[in-house]
Amino acid sequence: MSPGEQGLPGVDRREYFRARYFSDVEIAWGSSVLKARTNDISLGGMLVELENPLWVGAEFEARVAVGESPPVEAVCVVKQVIPGVGMGVEFTDLKPADHNRLRKLIESLPH
Repeated sequence: MSPGEQGLPGVDRREYFRARYFSDVEIAWGSSVLKARTNDISLGGMLVELENPLWVGAEFEARVAVGESPPVEAVCVVKQVIPGVGMGVEFTDLKPADHNRLRKLIESLPH
């Protein structure tokens, strides 16, 4: 990215490659468990399709289905709410084994 692009609206400044990935995700938030779907995923976070998303700054635990394997578990924070779509979340705590499984999943997806 050139210095002139920094801060421009609409310029993609993501640190990680995002791959299209549709999968079930379970959101544990307080005593509630919400069912949602991923739309895309990266090593840094994911886009979660949810009719009534949480608010920016909300923290929760997510379990993302990965084929027949146990789900990937991560602590997340909402970074962006997209009306009519859901929320963009960042992984704030991902165990090394889950990070490796997520990396392998992303590498297996079409680029």
